[in-house]
Amino acid sequence: MPLFGDYYLSQGFSIGPLFQFGFTGDLFQFGFSGQAKYTFDLKAIPALKPHVEAGVGVVYADLDLSRGRSEHDTSFLFPLGIGAEYRLSNSLSLDNTFLFNFMGAERGQA
Repeated sequence: MPLFGDYYLSQGFSIGPLFQFGFTGDLFQFGFSGQAKYTFDLKAIPALKPHVEAGVGVVYADLDLSRGRSEHDTSFLFPLGIGAEYRLSNSLSLDNTFLFNFMGAERGQA
């Protein structure tokens, strides 16, 4: 589940934080990164705004093992994303982004 905020420096370029939370059974992950995003204008469909984004940050992973043991790791995080925004009005948009996370977290590291 991502949470993000965009601060626009120009019409199509924004920066901001990205928080990511992952809960899957016995694995918990939390990531924080600073993101840069560029949004394109399409003259044929003015309401549709595709975008690309990239960032750098850290990720914390905690894996619960049997008998009360756990393994955890903190490592780098490089999120890359592509998506599109559809503007319903000047102040309301629908946004969809596919994030690809590259990280160095490994099992067995404490």
